[in-house]
Amino acid sequence: MTSLEKKIIDYVEINKEELYKELSYLLRFDSTNYITWGKELECAEYIADEYRKLGLEPDLYCPDNIPGLTSHPEYLP
Repeated sequence: MTSLEKKIIDYVEINKEELYKELSYLLRFDSTNYITWGKELECAEYIADEYRKLGLEPDLYCPDNIPGLTSHPEYLP
């Protein structure tokens, strides 16, 4: 086991209850993704806000705005 793996395992052990609480909260979001539309925005915004609290700068975007996505052979409109 690497030192990083040990740090992660130790962190999870120490913060287990808080991590369970956060996971439970995340599972309450209806983030169903249908073929033509999805409901994941509310969950993505929550996670982005949590990242901002950590000093991170998340980017939220609509997958349809990714160049070349709609011309991909496996794209489903």
